[in-house]
Amino acid sequence: MNAQADQILSNAGLNKSRKFYLDNIRVFIILGLFIAHSCEMYHLQDGFYIEGSKAFMPTFVYNSLRSWYMSVLFLIAGLTTMYSLKKRTIGQYYIERFKRLLVPFGVGIMTIVPIQAYFVMKNHFDFNGNILAVYKHFFTTCKDGFYGYDGGFTPAHLWFLIYLFAISLIAYPVIRYKQKTTGSLHIKDSFLIWFTLLIYIISYGQSDESIVKYIAFFIAGLLLYDSADFFALTKKYNGVLFGIGIFSNLCMGFMLMKMDTMSVWIWQYACMRLLWSAACTTMVFGVIGMGQKYLNQTSHLMSWLSSRSFAIYYVHMPVLIAAGYFVMRYVQTYAFAKICIMISVSVVVTIFLVELCRKIPGIRFVLGMK
Repeated sequence: MNAQADQILSNAGLNKSRKFYLDNIRVFIILGLFIAHSCEMYHLQDGFYIEGSKAFMPTFVYNSLRSWYMSVLFLIAGLTTMYSLKKRTIGQYYIERFKRLLVPFGVGIMTIVPIQAYFVMKNHFDFNGNILAVYKHFFTTCKDGFYGYDGGFTPAHLWFLIYLFAISLIAYPVIRYKQKTTGSLHIKDSFLIWFTLLIYIISYGQSDESIVKYIAFFIAGLLLYDSADFFALTKKYNGVLFGIGIFSNLCMGFMLMKMDTMSVWIWQYACMRLLWSAACTTMVFGVIGMGQKYLNQTSHLMSWLSSRSFAIYYVHMPVLIAAGYFVMRYVQTYAFAKICIMISVSVVVTIFLVELCRKIPGIRFVLGMK
């Protein structure tokens, strides 16, 4: 028997307890961002870094993802935090958070985000200046609330890193509580309703990137990581939750076009926001349940993608924006075809760049690859 087989057998016991579906869900969510952001370029109401002609169907697809998509990643981050603390002290955990989140954030702000700004300025203003002019504009302009759709300063997609680091600090008391307690949290079916109401109350009137919503999902992950009741509940009702989540988010695909223009103080908005909250929680927990049932195994491909998921997230936005710029400018075809081209090209280029960066030690560290 060769050494590789011996290693596989020696690790078999460890792998039995690993929740592969969390890794797999994370991979699918990150790959899905190529679709979401490509559709966002055609949004009927919202601006974006690169903009094509406004179209209904891309707007509908993007709106159907808005309520729940990133919340899945914050819930998984909370669940996996407690697993990681079984292998390190809390001090080592926060040092690792600094290295894996703040350092890449700082490097990205100085490098890849200004590259995005260059293509934004080319797309919106026919910019013809040099890279120094891009940096000057990027670091001295902030007119649209840090979105950067005018080429000004923005964390861009790296907002996720700074949010996750800040939330991990905010959640310190909960982390310490879970470390000191031995019993798991017992929940009933009504948990799903109460958590939906919590999301409704704390995020009312806020944007999709509401940090309080993400704090709630992260802390829920911390508290429920060892709760047999939670995993049994989401697995038992996986089809119901996922089905309700699909239906309600399809409804939100239409309703968000109207809700975005409403006053938050009218009853119609209040009702739509309640549906938005239900769409979020049912889809998030439905995805966890479906993952337990159908994705709790691994393969060479999924293991390979999982080991590079952070790097793919880190690199995908500037690549997609560059691809979007050239496709919008030089390809004459329907929006659907352009979206397919942008997704295909950006996925291939992103994976190529990730593999190239793996061979460079300093960049490899920034991209979180061992």
